[in-house]
Amino acid sequence: LRSHLGRGVCEQVAGRVPAAGVPWPAMSCLRCCFGEPDEKTHDDFRRGFTDCTCFCLFSLCIVVQGALMAYAFQNGDTARYLGLPDSEGHFCGVSPAALDKAYLYFCKDIDGHFNETKAYCVKDCGDSVAACPNGYKYETMVFAGQLCLPRDKKHLGDMSKLLWESPAVEALLELGELQRCWQLVAVSAVCAMIAAFVYLFCLEKYALTLLWSSVAVCVLAPAALGSFYLLSAQSDGVDGLPGTGDSQLDLATGAGLCAVAFAFACIACCKACSVNSAVECIRATCECMRDMPTLLFMPIVVLIIKAATMLGLILGGLYLGSCVSEVLGQADVVEVDYSPDMIIFIAFYLIMSVWIMEFITALSQFGVSYATQLWWFSHYRATSGEPDHSPSFAACTGLRIGFCYHLGTLAFGACII
Repeated sequence: LRSHLGRGVCEQVAGRVPAAGVPWPAMSCLRCCFGEPDEKTHDDFRRGFTDCTCFCLFSLCIVVQGALMAYAFQNGDTARYLGLPDSEGHFCGVSPAALDKAYLYFCKDIDGHFNETKAYCVKDCGDSVAACPNGYKYETMVFAGQLCLPRDKKHLGDMSKLLWESPAVEALLELGELQRCWQLVAVSAVCAMIAAFVYLFCLEKYALTLLWSSVAVCVLAPAALGSFYLLSAQSDGVDGLPGTGDSQLDLATGAGLCAVAFAFACIACCKACSVNSAVECIRATCECMRDMPTLLFMPIVVLIIKAATMLGLILGGLYLGSCVSEVLGQADVVEVDYSPDMIIFIAFYLIMSVWIMEFITALSQFGVSYATQLWWFSHYRATSGEPDHSPSFAACTGLRIGFCYHLGTLAFGACII
């Protein structure tokens, strides 16, 4: 065979992975005699839809979910969650006796102090005379569409002490503070992305150093700490006080930490080959992400899609939950009554929301897997027929193929999970 085909061809074929159950010498001879089996790429097969039944079921559930959201937006009112109780147990804008009075106004006594037992629902924050005919009047401003707060800073401080005692008002005030910290959140997100790119660069260039340094830290850190406890146990313990029994505890702690360090060292020595193989896998992963920039921005795109979807689902759930049959106001809580059909609708909405979020996760994972296998075939399988260069927008193509052809399969897997 070598004289007929050439020594290099046989050695190249013999170095490949054999089929399952066939010894590699026999497989090498077969390959040299009969050649390599024809390999087909993804472009040689005609795609078709998978799991059509689950696709139809998922589509029907999406339609029902949309109908529930439309019903919720038409009949719900989120103001029912934010109604604040007055001194008579009426919730402003929620209770039947205060449907047209959405603002909570705190009256002042003649001595100028706020009276928590004299808080009333009013139509307008300027309607202090109707709310407190015998009280001390003060200029107010609307806060969060629910409260009438004093404009004077001194009075505002007195009001804050009174308001923080109410859990509902406390949550409302904390929610109003979110608009002041969006710059910090944006800067943190940008810094996190920059740090991620720097980490990927270092991981590709210095994967071996970083991985073995981490292993060394896992060995040396407990060993150093354990040695410190063992040395401390020889005297009076870490606290330095005799007769407290601390030295015995330090001895046991030091021995345990040294045992952990020894275990890590044994694992590192026995699995050195596996660690080196992991280093090569890490380098290949970084190379794949470098060659296909769409993989780098895939988490950001998925995060935006998930955030938008979750925001819409949460908003729809709030509106659906506000479609109550009856609202009863008491001293400090709101009691609601749902019809049996509404309870079923809410349960279906919650289950469907989880299913949708899991489907987005499955679709994103399919896109990443599709792009990764295209990159692998284009770099490591010369017989696959793929171009030598990395595919462009492979992750986007994977999302399109997953959504157009395998939506039923992805929905089925998301339902199982």
